[in-house]
Amino acid sequence: MEQETGYSMSLLGKIFALLNTLLAFGLGVILVQDLGVRKNWTYLVFRQDIVLNGLPLDEDETTKTNINIKSNLDGLNDDALKGIFKDAGGPLKLDNRVVLTQVDEVKRMHKKFDDKEKEIEGSDKKAQFLSKLLLENAITYVDRRKYDDLVNKADPKTLADEYTSLRESVDNLFLSSEPREKNRLPQQAHIISKSESRTAIAALLLSLYQVVDEGSEESMRRLVAVVGPDYASKAFNGHAVVLTRAFDDLEAHLTREEAIFVTEHRELLIEMGRRAKRAKQIEGFKLEYDERIKTQKALLVKEKLLLAKMEKDLEEQRDQTSKVVGNFHLISERLFSVHKKLQGYRVGNEDQEKKLRAVEANH
Repeated sequence: MEQETGYSMSLLGKIFALLNTLLAFGLGVILVQDLGVRKNWTYLVFRQDIVLNGLPLDEDETTKTNINIKSNLDGLNDDALKGIFKDAGGPLKLDNRVVLTQVDEVKRMHKKFDDKEKEIEGSDKKAQFLSKLLLENAITYVDRRKYDDLVNKADPKTLADEYTSLRESVDNLFLSSEPREKNRLPQQAHIISKSESRTAIAALLLSLYQVVDEGSEESMRRLVAVVGPDYASKAFNGHAVVLTRAFDDLEAHLTREEAIFVTEHRELLIEMGRRAKRAKQIEGFKLEYDERIKTQKALLVKEKLLLAKMEKDLEEQRDQTSKVVGNFHLISERLFSVHKKLQGYRVGNEDQEKKLRAVEANH
């Protein structure tokens, strides 16, 4: 019995040992499969996290489980990176390194922006290009109006004079969105939260894609891939809010201008009425004056004709007078001749009278 029992236990032990071995092998297979599945799940979760949240802010950002996101991205193969950036123009590089952080994307676009500016000739054209970016980032209506005037209405001299200040403003835009850059910002700027940094970067990238890439569909998809749909949506909404606020400011400005215009228009209508009445009076005076001028011209014509007739009559009178004077002269000469003769007769008569008196005296 003991032998039989021992024999039975030995066989049972072998069976259990074989079952344990098979179970261990099965568990190993399951563990291997589970590890592969977990690895795939981990990648999918990581990939999904990148899709939802975008690229890490900088090289130091980690997941909730304290895993460095940038290092994980560095470890992905090219196909995986191409999959992440499939709809965003593919993986892009900065200084021969694939851009895997939001700060690096800002640096890449900063370099692209500066390179595009260098290609532009003339300070006025450069200033116009800078104004486009500042216009996209302007918050108040006054600033938007200022940069819009520089883009569309300013003369070349004004643009050239504004270039230096515009360049400084653009540089400040990039500085405010690169908070991890040491010794480039005031001390208080380094305490900005990651959420605020992401918001600032999303807004800046949106404006850069609009100006540098002309708002292409691919650039908008890249914005979503880099900052995540949530912050991309915030950037779009923020831009919409700014435009709405600018529209409200413009509407208020137009309302004020309309009120001023109505008041001035009413005053101008009254003034125009007065001037129209005065113009009518002047028109009446003008007609009367024209009539007088016409009468004066007619009288002048008559006077000229009368003067011509009088000159003609005067000329005739002169001719007649000349003839009368000539005749008078001839008559005068004849009278003078007769007078001389009479004077001779008188002298002769006196001589005769003397002779007669002498004869009488002798007798």
